[in-house]
Amino acid sequence: MKRTIIAISRQYGSGGRLIGKSLADRLSIPFIDGNTAIPDFHEREGILKEPVLGFLESAADNFDVSDAILKRLASEIKDVASSSCVIVGLSASHILRKDPDLVTVFIKAPEEARLERAINVYGVEKKKAVKLLRRMDTARSSYFEYVSDRKWGMARNYNITIDSSMTGIDGAVEVILSFLKRAGRL
Repeated sequence: MKRTIIAISRQYGSGGRLIGKSLADRLSIPFIDGNTAIPDFHEREGILKEPVLGFLESAADNFDVSDAILKRLASEIKDVASSSCVIVGLSASHILRKDPDLVTVFIKAPEEARLERAINVYGVEKKKAVKLLRRMDTARSSYFEYVSDRKWGMARNYNITIDSSMTGIDGAVEVILSFLKRAGRL
């Protein structure tokens, strides 16, 4: 396989993390997200990691991360992406936008499907699910738009957009694999 970096952005509850993990497993390449990538970054930088929102998303929501910290994180993401990998979140699609080996993916789904996943897969209480879904999407959008000059979730900012409610997790992985093959990346 040629060096290929797959950066996945996703709506909360769309299954983007599961899709990214499954894709990385299928391609036998590293999987990176806010929980697994650079695992001690928040500790080294002295930033509290909020488990529900995730480090970057809560930071953007509260705007308590300095530009210097964001630059150090971007540098570490570039280092991690020196070989093929799947990166979920972390605004990797923006940070790595000039990398010729980058393929960007956005995973979306209708609110009803995302709420169902939040409740049945993530174990979120039904009465809290709507609020959490909107909070997470707002935080992801805020962070992405804070570090980039682009609008989060806009199709023109990604090579491919997938509605996971139509494909399921495995189907989305197959769509991405097919896209990579047709694009000459596999």
